Amino acid sequence: MTDPDVLPLSLDAFGASDHRLPLIYMRERRRELVLELQTAGPAVSMQKIRDIAAVQQAIKAIETVIAE
Repeated sequence: MTDPDVLPLSLDAFGASDHRLPLIYMRERRRELVLELQTAGPAVSMQKIRDIAAVQQAIKAIETVIAE
């Protein structure tokens, strides 16, 4: 069983047939992190903000690759 907090390193986890699946996964992960951040209230963890920023950077990188 895979850990949902660990991002997969290969496309094999998504299936090689659809290259947009990693993008969908990353957007869902970002949404989950933002929802967690909203429910945390004033006790916002810097680690959560870093996690969201890292996922956002990965989303931009995937979008750039798809656009090329």
